[in-house]
Amino acid sequence: KKRHRTMETTSTNEDNTTTENNNINNTTTENNNINTTTNEDNNINNSSTLSTNSDDPNNTIKDDAYWERRRKNNEAAKRSRDARRAKEDEIAIRAAILEQENIKLRLEVSQLKQETAKLRCMVYATS
Repeated sequence: KKRHRTMETTSTNEDNTTTENNNINNTTTENNNINTTTNEDNNINNSSTLSTNSDDPNNTIKDDAYWERRRKNNEAAKRSRDARRAKEDEIAIRAAILEQENIKLRLEVSQLKQETAKLRCMVYATS
């Protein structure tokens, strides 16, 4: 960083004012240079950090491995969900079949009770 010095003259008030203005301008220029340098340094640091993360072969391998694990996990989760749904559907179908069978059996029991009652009446009537 270069600092600019102004030549100070003490001959007249006008010269002193000029010197003071030059000093102020130089200070402002130095501050601007410092800010610019700081911003450039920050940009360099940020870009080097970003490029390190994305250009590093180890990170690429790690990212690939991560995405491969994610893909496998997603496939396994999908298979698990599909298997659970299939099992639930199977259970629902089995429940419907059993309900129909239960209705038929209740009807048959009802008919047999009626027949038994009829036969009892016939036995009591003949005895």
